[in-house]
Amino acid sequence: MATIDELCTDINCLSSRYESWILNNYGGNQNNVYGYWTMTPYSNNSSNVYKLDSHGDYDHMGEAINLVNNFKVEKVIFNCGPYNELEKELIKVLNKKKIPYYSCIKELNIDNNKLYFLQTKEYNNENDNSNVIYTEIDGYKFMFMGDAGVEKEKDILDKYNISNIDVLKVGHHGSKTSSRKEFINEINPKYSIISVGKNNRYGHPNKEVLNTLECSKIYRTDQDGSIMFKIKKNKLRIETCSP
Repeated sequence: MATIDELCTDINCLSSRYESWILNNYGGNQNNVYGYWTMTPYSNNSSNVYKLDSHGDYDHMGEAINLVNNFKVEKVIFNCGPYNELEKELIKVLNKKKIPYYSCIKELNIDNNKLYFLQTKEYNNENDNSNVIYTEIDGYKFMFMGDAGVEKEKDILDKYNISNIDVLKVGHHGSKTSSRKEFINEINPKYSIISVGKNNRYGHPNKEVLNTLECSKIYRTDQDGSIMFKIKKNKLRIETCSP
């Protein structure tokens, strides 16, 4: 797993030994193209890419069309809820390229790994409709929160039995709208990853959220740069590349 340092965009990558790539939250900046050039060292045009959108905000899927145009994309997964204009533009490209796409799914099998989409209900805001993804790789538990807020966190605890997460991708860049104390205490992450831009205008991550996460080892892209978790011989190793 790699979390890439990109201002206030949100890019996460998972790869397997079989060279299939899974991308979650292929974000962008409305004035510049960042995502494609950052992804190039991590993959190549012949890789199989599964595009997983947490939700339709620009910082999570703004460079999706560039991704589709420059990589071999096998399928695209959207979150629950109606498509917004950005997603509709992407769908036009997918239809033209005959790339299948799906929304509001529950599971996805990739190689020998299974991704679980923790669906609860449809919300009236894009953030809570984020795809929240849980997976286990070689016995290690990973959870990606997208921009899901405290309401969805509560619903996840009510519906699913999840605890002792090894690697948590913290919700909404460490905003105070996510990472409720009760939720964090229940899932009990060992490592917490915050994708956040240095000196961003939103003031992320929130100080109270950092206090809530203090029992875990916190990594932040604004301080640690790109963050990579590697599993080799059943041991988890962490590498960072300073910004």
